Amino acid sequence: MAKPSVEVEPGDVLVLPGHVGLRTIAVRGLSERRGPPAEARGLYDDQVDA
Repeated sequence: MAKPSVEVEPGDVLVLPGHVGLRTIAVRGLSERRGPPAEARGLYDDQVDA
């Protein structure tokens, strides 16, 4: 497992424990600034594996 302080890049896939199974998050892009939630949601794909 990588150190928690490692920066993510587009194309990275994170697998995290969720309430029901594993949660897989694929990073699609990064933002230059903090923006609205709708814009942030477009930067990743989120799946919950049962």
